[in-house]
Amino acid sequence: TREARGLGLDPGRVHLCGHSAGAHLAAMAATEPDASKVASLLLLSGLFDLAPLGALPLGVLLGLDDAARARRLGPIGRTRPACPVRFAYGQAESAAFADQSARMAEAWGAPAPQVIAGKHHFSMLDSLRDGGPLLDLALALAAEGC
Repeated sequence: TREARGLGLDPGRVHLCGHSAGAHLAAMAATEPDASKVASLLLLSGLFDLAPLGALPLGVLLGLDDAARARRLGPIGRTRPACPVRFAYGQAESAAFADQSARMAEAWGAPAPQVIAGKHHFSMLDSLRDGGPLLDLALALAAEGC
């Protein structure tokens, strides 16, 4: 949002949405100490607590087996941004994605995540494009944030 004016955008009307690793990045961006306020934040099937990844080979490679580093690089321990926040995940997701979204929503005092019926990690995004429940959630959240 720091560059919004230079792009001809109103920084008070920037809405962030991210899916999977993008949800992690959107949450991190919105909670940076010097971040400009965003109007709303929609986080879809994200990874918010990186500590469990430290037990996996890729997690070790990324240094997430260091608990302090995993905490620092994940948004779950950060203060919720001062904007409306919503979470969603697909009904056919793995239990880990459902748990991550539920734990993050609880940690930030946000409403329980919306479960997108019959959708998995990737097919849930169809609901944004095709006018389904995820698009309805995004539009309602954007209206709330303005």
